[in-house]
Amino acid sequence: MLGGWGLQPWTFSWLMNYCFAAWLATQFLYNFMACQWTDAGNCKTIKPTQEVTGQFQMGGEESGLDLLYAPNWCAKCSHWKPPRSHHCSTCNRCVLRMDHHCPFTGNCIGARNHGHFILFYFFAVVGLTYSLVLSVGAAYSTDHISKWHDLIIPKFKEHNDLLKQHFMTGLIGVAISIMIEVATKKGIAVLVQLVATTLAFIPVLGTGFPACQMAWGNVTTMERMFPMKEYVQLKDKVYCPLGPGFYRHSGQENLKTIMGPRWWMRLLLPLPGKVDMDHMLMPPPSGEGIAALKERIQQVQTDGVKQEVKNCQELGFDPGPRSDQTV
Repeated sequence: MLGGWGLQPWTFSWLMNYCFAAWLATQFLYNFMACQWTDAGNCKTIKPTQEVTGQFQMGGEESGLDLLYAPNWCAKCSHWKPPRSHHCSTCNRCVLRMDHHCPFTGNCIGARNHGHFILFYFFAVVGLTYSLVLSVGAAYSTDHISKWHDLIIPKFKEHNDLLKQHFMTGLIGVAISIMIEVATKKGIAVLVQLVATTLAFIPVLGTGFPACQMAWGNVTTMERMFPMKEYVQLKDKVYCPLGPGFYRHSGQENLKTIMGPRWWMRLLLPLPGKVDMDHMLMPPPSGEGIAALKERIQQVQTDGVKQEVKNCQELGFDPGPRSDQTV
């Protein structure tokens, strides 16, 4: 592949390319395996702030708000669920700060391995980009591709009358001609890598870009799919739902939450992440979230509660085996 770029074996450029490829492969494989084998976060041994009611303290004490999350009992696991935690039906347990269950790794993505999950996608994209640049560059040196306009323009003229009805006919002919030329002049390896890299980019970008976008905004997949399912208690029997952007801070702060303070070293070396578990159990709300809560508290104090339900289950959470209160 490097020979297509004119790089001779054991030259400095040749060695640097191999070292870079080895580094990418190591980072990708390490984070994939760490994502697969690291415990996402077990909730069973975590005790709530208020053990009698099963409520956890909301973070952001500097805002002046001293609020508790609504009690959320998991009937399947028989314990209280911390904030942003969910029960995974595949793993059959509750996962701390659950994002989703990943079928590729066979593991849940949660508080302890979300950083590995993002790095796994990051290095997959970087590696595929590097592979695409190498394979395209090697293939481009063939006569058919370096003079692509001499192929495509005649094909368009040849099928000019049929473009509207059979638009792909000429383009498929050009593509087949290019593929045959690449395989003949550069070998089947270049062609296979070019096609495989292009095909791999589709699922990686299709699933990786939304995952990285949500991590940048500190929103989990569960919160995106099921918004307004977590509540804080404003006063006795009065609960306020939290929106999906309640924990959104700056992108860098959000990534540090799941990757730990050594996030920059994890970009360079295959290292495990050490996340702040207190931060996971008491996630600080954003400035917009605090402002919205204060506004809601003021509204309740002024106008009272306008919407009532018979029980907490109608809101989407279980207040626990000891509670039969209405809200």
